[in-house]
Amino acid sequence: MTKLYSYLFYRAFDLIKLTGSYDLAWGASHCLSLFLSLFIVNLMEVFKENIEWKTLGFVGLFIYVSIHIINYLIFLKEDKYKDIIENYSKETKQQRRIGRLSGITLILLVIYAIF
Repeated sequence: MTKLYSYLFYRAFDLIKLTGSYDLAWGASHCLSLFLSLFIVNLMEVFKENIEWKTLGFVGLFIYVSIHIINYLIFLKEDKYKDIIENYSKETKQQRRIGRLSGITLILLVIYAIF
């Protein structure tokens, strides 16, 4: 599970790197936190049909902040993300393309799930 989470962090890092001069590690952490919190909120919405939007928004914000704190402890504290980036940066060009394409697909699926 931790390898999958580390790989998702690397994919987010790689996609943020394409956007420009944003702090890459924090951007990847934000992206991963947003993705997971939206996924959890969508799951809550599916299983609990009678949740009010106000409650759902508060729970979503709480989940986002909680995941962001966890991401900070896992990846950003003491620059642990550098080892992950170094480990996955040895991918071939084809693996990098497939990873970027799958990352973009996941982002589009989350956007579709929101609307």
